[in-house]
Amino acid sequence: AGGGNGVDGRMVLPGHYLDGVTGCGKELTMQIRGAFQGLYAELAALLQRAVWRGDLDLELVLLQTWGIVMSKDDHAFVSRVKIFRLLQTTLEAVRPSSFDFGGELGA
Repeated sequence: AGGGNGVDGRMVLPGHYLDGVTGCGKELTMQIRGAFQGLYAELAALLQRAVWRGDLDLELVLLQTWGIVMSKDDHAFVSRVKIFRLLQTTLEAVRPSSFDFGGELGA
């Protein structure tokens, strides 16, 4: 069998979630967008809860789900779920204390 990452062993290249659905029509495309945004809003909420609980394993799994292709049309959604703020909070929560210089470099 092939060494790809697809179900059938073929290589699947990353793409935007709406790639290849242009023939579906506007209504179905909007339903797909809504389902995607609902899923990723929930994943963002789960990530936030994992950070609060200090569940590093779950944080790592959920961070991997955000390795997706976005387009300019996704800007409002990305802003609404505050994913960049959440990523910053996640990184700050797992930063080793040895990197905390108390605001003074070299002190």
